[in-house]
Amino acid sequence: MKSSQSNFLPLLIVLIALLLRLLHLFSVAHAPFFDTPYLDAGAFDQKALLFAEGQPFDDRAYFQAPFYIYFLGTIYKLFGHSYWAATLIQVLLSTATVWLTYLLAKRLYNRSTALLAALILAFYGPLIHYSSQLLITTLFVFWVALFLLLLDKAREQQKFRDYLLLGVIFGLAAITRPNILIFAPIALLYLLLRSRDKIKRAVLFLAGALLIILPVTIRNYIVEKDLVLISSQAGVNFYMGNNPWATGRTAWVPGTSRDWWNEGFQQTIEIAERTEGSALKSSDISAFWFNKAISEMSVRPAKWLNVYLDKIKYLLSGYEISDTEDIYFYRQFSWILALLMWTGWFSFPMGILLPLALFGLAFNFDWKSQWHLILFQLVFAIGLMLFVITSRYRLPMAPLWAIWAAAGSISIINLCRQGKILHHFLTILGFVLLLVVVNRNPVQGGVIPMFDGTINLGNTYLEKKDYPNALKQFQQAAQLNSFSARPFSGAGIALLNLGRIDEAKEQFLKAFNFDPIHVQTNNNLGQLYLREGNLDQALRHFSISLQQDSTQIFALKGAADTYLQMQDYEAAAGFYQRAYQAGAADKQLLSRWAQAMVAQQRYPEALEVNTLLLKSYPDDPRVHHNQARIYIYCDSLQRAAEELEIVLTLSPNTIDAQQQLRDIRDILAEESGR
Repeated sequence: MKSSQSNFLPLLIVLIALLLRLLHLFSVAHAPFFDTPYLDAGAFDQKALLFAEGQPFDDRAYFQAPFYIYFLGTIYKLFGHSYWAATLIQVLLSTATVWLTYLLAKRLYNRSTALLAALILAFYGPLIHYSSQLLITTLFVFWVALFLLLLDKAREQQKFRDYLLLGVIFGLAAITRPNILIFAPIALLYLLLRSRDKIKRAVLFLAGALLIILPVTIRNYIVEKDLVLISSQAGVNFYMGNNPWATGRTAWVPGTSRDWWNEGFQQTIEIAERTEGSALKSSDISAFWFNKAISEMSVRPAKWLNVYLDKIKYLLSGYEISDTEDIYFYRQFSWILALLMWTGWFSFPMGILLPLALFGLAFNFDWKSQWHLILFQLVFAIGLMLFVITSRYRLPMAPLWAIWAAAGSISIINLCRQGKILHHFLTILGFVLLLVVVNRNPVQGGVIPMFDGTINLGNTYLEKKDYPNALKQFQQAAQLNSFSARPFSGAGIALLNLGRIDEAKEQFLKAFNFDPIHVQTNNNLGQLYLREGNLDQALRHFSISLQQDSTQIFALKGAADTYLQMQDYEAAAGFYQRAYQAGAADKQLLSRWAQAMVAQQRYPEALEVNTLLLKSYPDDPRVHHNQARIYIYCDSLQRAAEELEIVLTLSPNTIDAQQQLRDIRDILAEESGR
């Protein structure tokens, strides 16, 4: 009876956590974003679909740690391409994190502190928000909470298999997000100091971790013959956070498109290979960006120091800094978030949670029993500051913040009850000062509220082909920030699809003025100028795109079409070939490529290209007719006649083919009669 009563409150809090997350999920399920993942979520979604279908989702060493894609792909394989299934499972994981936090807090303090810590995390807005996003965050926070609980249990005498399990969990966390690897030496040190049979238990921990990590390493080596432990993104991510234009909170490589997965990612490969003058393996590309960052930082130490000071402010800020999504923008779609996450005099919840946590840690400081957790928080924070600081990247620190905040809250309550609050005047003063500092918005004036969210919503409507609503969102975004290319480029695409060509061109030109190297803007301007017959301008814009990404298919085809109209058939054929090698094999490209070959009298090569077209379109009479014409140029009249007979079988009323076939038969008959 007593046991059931003691379990009632923690189970009630877990149920509250589950209910809040479900209510949030039901709210955002009606938002346009829900069934149209974008940016990182869209990339995970597409790769997970490939995994579910048994196809490779990366033909090189993994750029990103792969486990979330495995996780999401397995859900799709079991339940179909269901965002509901994926987010419901993430809701369960987020709820389980609340329970794990309760168990860890109870070990560190007492039941009352554990209940309050769990309650804090149950109502923690950012954790609720990310449970509905197709992002790594929820899964990684779960692994971290489970790992910290199992690590703390290592203080006690446990079975050898428990240390193997600890390593497995650490390995799973590492192939979900590799930055936890920075904590591996601390974990090993803790095991060596805290357990009997020290070496054996440390070896078991390492064995468990390697059991998970090594298959990924081996796969990377097999695919690319490159030694990449888990993923190769560390170098470019390091450059994003440590370059002369770095802000410490924005993940962008200067000189590349901000459209990362469609353009920017490939451009970072292009830049590295162009600079080095050769094709590079994934590890070489990562090393290139590491070296470039260090080289540029070394000549600007003051700038580098300022960026790191800013990163500390972002890490310890109550304001939730967003990157690929505007976390506060979601408040309009979820009344749960509207209640549990807001800014103003206080940035709730982090603006209150963090001062309470630091107060609780200071007031109840116990290095002997908590040094591994304190060091985890410090080392993890240092790992974050090597790259960029945003809400989702710092979220794995939330369970420990919640535990220490609960301890701090109870300490303040006890001091008030005992009338000893004034005895700790300096500590309380420090807490008040922390409240003031933490709740200052560190990006005030540098981030335009609602802008990124409005842009993303516009892009979502584009994906849904809802062009009027897309245009409306981009126009609103332009009102929020009239000095960014993004709303004008988006508005141009919407207008183009609405058939309002002149207005679209005007928007693209505005976007070009703000960002003259944006690939999509240049491609669209190139296509519009090509349509107008302004071939020099068309070629100029396609060339700019290809300077950013030499494998950009749209620009390659556009340049080829432009050269074809210029009657520079050799250049046209070269660009069509490059587009084909880059992955384009559509009917128009192959047909025009063959046309360029014919114009140069390169008939055997024209036949090869048109044969590719025949393989894809064997029942198209026009393709067979073109093949017949090329055979005529080659003086292969018998083969031409065979193709014309196919044309007339598929389309009996083709008069040109009838006449050509009669003429060829007359010639063949005359030749056979000689």
